[in-house]
Amino acid sequence: MVSDFLGLIHQKTIEVIRSNVKIEYCLSYPDPYVAQQLLLKIMQKLNDQVTLIPRSKAISLYCLRTFDTLIHLKQRYLVCDIGSDTTSAVEMTIHQSKFWYDIQSVTAPVSFSTVDASFKSYVEKLPWQPSPQIVNTLVDIFTREFKATFTGTQEFDISGTLSKKGIKVDSCKIDAKTLSSFFSPVITSLLHTYTPALERVFLTGAYGAHPLLMTAIHQKNHFVIPPDSPISHGTLYAYQEMNADLPVLVKPVPVYSVEPAIPTHTDVYVGLDFGTTFSGCAYAINKNNKMSEIKEMKDWPRGTQDIQNKVPSALTYKLDKPNDWGYRAKSKHLTNTETLVEYFKLLLLTTPREYSVYEEDMVLRTNHLELKEIVADYLEFLDEHIKARIKKENFSLMDRFTSTLRYSYCIGLPSLCTQESREMIREAAIMAKLITKEDKLWFIREPMAAALCSEHTRFILVDAGGGTVDICGFDLDKINGVPYWKEICDPISGKCGSLFIDTKFKVLLQKYFKENGISVKSEDFKNIVDQFITVQKVQFKLDGRTEFPIKFKLPPTIKVTRRTPGIENGYLIFTHQRLEQEVFAPVVDKVIGMMTKILNEVSASYPILLFGGFGRSSYLLQRISKAFPQHSVSCPRKDDSAVYMGACSFLVNPRLVTERVANQNYSIEVADIYSDRDHQIVSTYKGKAFMSKHINALILGQGQPVVRGMKHKVQVSVEYPKKAVFVIYGSKGPYSRYFTDEHHPLFHTTLTTSHVIKKTPKSIVVPKQGELILYDVILQLTETDLVISIHCISGTWLPITHTLIGQGGWDTRLVK
Repeated sequence: MVSDFLGLIHQKTIEVIRSNVKIEYCLSYPDPYVAQQLLLKIMQKLNDQVTLIPRSKAISLYCLRTFDTLIHLKQRYLVCDIGSDTTSAVEMTIHQSKFWYDIQSVTAPVSFSTVDASFKSYVEKLPWQPSPQIVNTLVDIFTREFKATFTGTQEFDISGTLSKKGIKVDSCKIDAKTLSSFFSPVITSLLHTYTPALERVFLTGAYGAHPLLMTAIHQKNHFVIPPDSPISHGTLYAYQEMNADLPVLVKPVPVYSVEPAIPTHTDVYVGLDFGTTFSGCAYAINKNNKMSEIKEMKDWPRGTQDIQNKVPSALTYKLDKPNDWGYRAKSKHLTNTETLVEYFKLLLLTTPREYSVYEEDMVLRTNHLELKEIVADYLEFLDEHIKARIKKENFSLMDRFTSTLRYSYCIGLPSLCTQESREMIREAAIMAKLITKEDKLWFIREPMAAALCSEHTRFILVDAGGGTVDICGFDLDKINGVPYWKEICDPISGKCGSLFIDTKFKVLLQKYFKENGISVKSEDFKNIVDQFITVQKVQFKLDGRTEFPIKFKLPPTIKVTRRTPGIENGYLIFTHQRLEQEVFAPVVDKVIGMMTKILNEVSASYPILLFGGFGRSSYLLQRISKAFPQHSVSCPRKDDSAVYMGACSFLVNPRLVTERVANQNYSIEVADIYSDRDHQIVSTYKGKAFMSKHINALILGQGQPVVRGMKHKVQVSVEYPKKAVFVIYGSKGPYSRYFTDEHHPLFHTTLTTSHVIKKTPKSIVVPKQGELILYDVILQLTETDLVISIHCISGTWLPITHTLIGQGGWDTRLVK
């Protein structure tokens, strides 16, 4: 049976791979397992490359690689695999790094299968002597429906259980005390594996989270691994790292590539603020290498005097085809075949699991459209209008048709925006014909763009927009007499813009109408919301008069009576206190929380500057002033033009951003030449030199300058035909040659040199035994991501490239 089952798996594997390649198997088995050799013989008949790994070791490796933040150096951990038939436990000791460990088996605890045996024995001895068929039925029901959820307080109703099966017996129950005695040997056995020296206990398996076990260990530091976790990953880790060595450090070889300059043949430089609710633009014209001043785009289709420097980030679609945009889309009376699409930028900043109410609504509205297509459609409308207005407003500066002008674009984006999202925006820009595939689309973080518009020398910048709020600190410094901006803390970004205040108000409004049984048409509901957005939200202040009434004019089509609470002379009235507690405070509290984190990193009382549309909110300014009285708070710009003006400034003069620095250390675990400092590190004799294992070799240091496109490289070697584990770590603070708990693994892979061959013009050469195979480990940073590449330079083998989303990043220094 086992042979047939494994044979089917082998056959399926060949079908899935669909290639004539060599297959190696690694099987994890329950321990203790007496038939290891039998299993090995069966598998070897199917495939000669088979390795057996105890399941407990596979689980240990899974814990180590998946929950590394819960594991600390020089500590001991217990891993218990509590299955329905077997229970095993191993003790894991972590040494100098998280990839240097010992795993030792401990006395196997009693398995939960003994509970079934005790239950069966008890039932068989009942006075009315149940038949074997009834005994087996009760055992089956107990195992499937009762055993896993027993808390120590329930009874097992034998007569009630059998009656459901059509079997009638006299009233008979097993009390909780008797049932607990069945479980007691198992729980006691498991507790005996615990020792005070253990840092943490990892529990998994079908009964790893059993209620009785959780009650018994409630005071102990434990972590439950879900039973459906992919333990097969741990099996693969164990196999890959079996007999694997560490790469030996050869030498770090930094490679620099110069950041591309802004194209000199550009005629028009365009800075864009692609916002959640509104978008804006600034531009400068280059004629005969003479740059015009930077101008704002203030003429938008059907724009109003209240908001004339920006246009709504909105589109209407008719049968999935875009037919209008901006103000016209927002004010349009939609037909049954038309759909209003807005706030779609939020979908670029998050994953579906984190969608807000607005984002879920957008997914429903755009289920026939791709996000990239929506962005492309909006950018196409925006770009057509920008180019037409530039030609009209600057006719005297131009002597060519608009179609022949060469444009460069820089878009300001929140810090939340990932490399993947920026790539999507670039592809959308190509679809919208802003750029070609050969052109560069420039991006700048919104806080950086806003900082370029500041006249202060040191400050905390809060860029509060419709969808997101970005917070960062800047300080003006000098190096060799050259002034530059440096970030004084890690930037924080969150989805807590003014749009989410609108959401809270809509929820409050819906709640009010529902409680009072008032039927409201969608256009009337929108009318009240528009009053809130255009008047009340802007004027709302932190007021001590909590009962102060705030009024909203009701459309005449809403039918109410004189007795309807909250209605007075045709006005809907909410108290100031209710609006603050249910609408404003929940959103602004998030902003205050983000600022608290930032200010905890800043020792000086830097002034706080508010930018963006939400930054002009009196309530936001007053709340921040009240929360941080030691800091002066102001809104230096009375409009929300900072991002697109700063983006255009950067595009005109890229030297505004002269230097970026890594925001953490990046290192690789290696073996290195023995040093006198390495007396606590395990060393091995290799050739004529002692080698120290588990050394933390720096690739890129925190604060080290980073040029866009720069590659940081370290060279290592591995003996042929061995395999080695490559582990990249990240850490904050001063560099250390030795590992601490501050070092967290970012990436790991195992490479084998047995596949490496050398090609010459006339032949293919296999490396000699013990020959050193050289690898280049290359790191490249983007604003948020880390790209890791491993290239074999001693022979032919496909390079490995892996992008870690959100694991990179730099701090930026700006020339003032």
